[in-house]
Amino acid sequence: MKISTVSLKYSDVRSIEENVDVAVQHLEVALAESPDLVLLPELFPYFGIPIEEALPVADSLPGPLTDRLGAIANQHGTWVAGGTFSKDEVGYRNSMFLIDDKGDLIGVYDKMFPTTGELAAGVVPGEEVKVFDTPWGRIGAATCFDMNFDEIMNGLGEHHAKLVLFPSFYHAGAHNIVRAIQNQYYIASAQVTGEGGYQGGFVVDPLGRWLTESSKDRPIVTAEIGLDFVVAHANWNEEQIAAMEGDLGGGVTIVKMDKEENVLITSYLADRSAEDLAKEYGIELKTDYFERARELRCRSPEFRGKPPGSFGDLGPLRNG
Repeated sequence: MKISTVSLKYSDVRSIEENVDVAVQHLEVALAESPDLVLLPELFPYFGIPIEEALPVADSLPGPLTDRLGAIANQHGTWVAGGTFSKDEVGYRNSMFLIDDKGDLIGVYDKMFPTTGELAAGVVPGEEVKVFDTPWGRIGAATCFDMNFDEIMNGLGEHHAKLVLFPSFYHAGAHNIVRAIQNQYYIASAQVTGEGGYQGGFVVDPLGRWLTESSKDRPIVTAEIGLDFVVAHANWNEEQIAAMEGDLGGGVTIVKMDKEENVLITSYLADRSAEDLAKEYGIELKTDYFERARELRCRSPEFRGKPPGSFGDLGPLRNG
């Protein structure tokens, strides 16, 4: 798939209508790249509006905002995602919406960890990790402060997200690399940029490689990524991976990170997925390898008789 992220500069003077107009202008520029999905930043309709004024005028989802963006998505055959305040029967939320290429709202993720300031203002936390099945693979969502919490970022991996959309005021820096490697997904971010050092949108792959990042002169960036992938560890797999690459040529791409010994295998075959290929060639996936190592450790004399995942005073083993 081809994904574009649009980073927007924060403003102190715009109304909701003006903010949305600016976002739409950038969206239309991004559409020139013919992306499959365009991501807009967190809370882009409310730039420059104090939260105590923003929440009372928040709309439900679906609503006027998703109707307008849905019409553009339908016209161009493009998916659109972004962040806004919303209201439901419980209260006000910091929400990320996902609109498909027919213009329909197919999903909403409510930020599970609003900032302390948002909570004080009355924003209600979301209750669950969300993933959405799409034509390219399973896509998850996290917003801004969420990046700091294992229950969300590891939870997205446990729900088999292949790509995490990350609209944010907060760049999160190296956290993106750690989360992507740890949980084996891409992260695509659209950022809110301020007057300080520019920190714009980006795409990071499951090996922790920074594929693209925006700049002051280029607030829109686009990356082509394949979500039909698996990650293996180099140990015990090198001969099998070489055989697969020799047999299939351009039907797969194989990228290895020598220091981490992680191998990203992406299938572009219509008849066999990356998981199918791993089974066909006897390639042990990274998560399976680590689970096997844990089980073998538990069989050692020191741990014999203790339940798997329990290591004395260390407590239950956590993901990662």
